[in-house]
Amino acid sequence: PEDFSIGARLKGSACESTQWISPSSIVCKVSRGVSLSAPITATIIASSGGNEEGINLQAGLSFSFDAATITTLSAVNGPASGKQLLTITGSNFGTFDMTGRNVMGGTACEASAWVANTAVTCKNSPSILAQRAIVVSLAFGIDTQTGVFTYDKQTPTSVFPTNSATLGRGTLTVSGYGFGTVDFTPSISIRTFFIPGGTACMASRWLSDTSVACKLPADTNSDCNVVVTLDRTVRTLQRVF
Repeated sequence: PEDFSIGARLKGSACESTQWISPSSIVCKVSRGVSLSAPITATIIASSGGNEEGINLQAGLSFSFDAATITTLSAVNGPASGKQLLTITGSNFGTFDMTGRNVMGGTACEASAWVANTAVTCKNSPSILAQRAIVVSLAFGIDTQTGVFTYDKQTPTSVFPTNSATLGRGTLTVSGYGFGTVDFTPSISIRTFFIPGGTACMASRWLSDTSVACKLPADTNSDCNVVVTLDRTVRTLQRVF
C-alpha cells in the first residue's frame, strides 16, 4: 500500500495547511507575506515500505498579495535639521517585520521601523529641499506619495556687521535658522534697495544651521538688502547693510 501526502508552496513559503479535494484540485491556506508575485508549486509525496518519492509540480501560475499603500503622514512639515520621527499609516505593510526601507525624496530615513500592518515609522534625514516624496519599500512592494512633506525654508534674521569699508573683503555673517546641518552651498549677495540686481559676495560659505557668511564685495552703496539663496529658495533682509 502507498500513502500519499500533498503540499503547496508560494514562492518558497509553505501553505499553512493543504487539503486534497479531487484529482484536479487542492486547497491551500495562504501564509502571511508581501510578495507581489509568488509562483505556486505543488508537491506530491508517495511513501511505500519506508521509501518516499516526491514530485514537484509548477502550476505556471502566480499569486500576489495586496501591495503596500500609504494614506497619511503624522506630520507634513519639519525643521531642516531633520531627526523628526514620522509615522506613516496605510495598509498592507505586513503582519510582521518585513525589513522595509522608507525614503524621503531620494534620501533614506535615518531609521525605519515596522509597527503594524497599518503603520511604519521614519526618522527623517536633514534637508533644505522643499517638497519631499515619501516612499515605503517592502520586500517586494513599493508605494510612493509625492510632495507630502516639506522642510522649513531658511530664514535669515540679522547680519553682522551692518557696515563695512567700500573696498570690501570684510566678512559678513548672516544669522537665522534653517540653513541646514550640512553644507548646502549657500549664495549671498548685496543688493541696493532701489536698484534691481546686486553684487554677489566674493565667496559664500555655510557655518551651521543658524548662520552663513560671505566675503564682501567692493561697493559704495548704502541702504542695501542682503539676499541669501539656498536650493533656489531666495530670502531677503531689507535695508540691513
